[in-house]
Amino acid sequence: MVGGGEPGWQPAQVASVVEAISRAGGQGALMDVALVGSHHPDPAALVAAGASWLIPEIRPGTSAAEARALAAAGPPTA
Repeated sequence: MVGGGEPGWQPAQVASVVEAISRAGGQGALMDVALVGSHHPDPAALVAAGASWLIPEIRPGTSAAEARALAAAGPPTA
């Protein structure tokens, strides 16, 4: 999933995708849901809704030092 918009990724967005895949005959428990971009205001709730990966966005204009700091911080944790 790409985007998230404001105010960032929300658990309802994740749950609706997982539900749609399950309705279509997919195996929800066997898939990874990667949230790319935006921000992750509540990592624990996103994981509970079915997100596997929370990938922060490094926007154009971000300095190299800021990008390195973001990478060094690691992924948001649940």
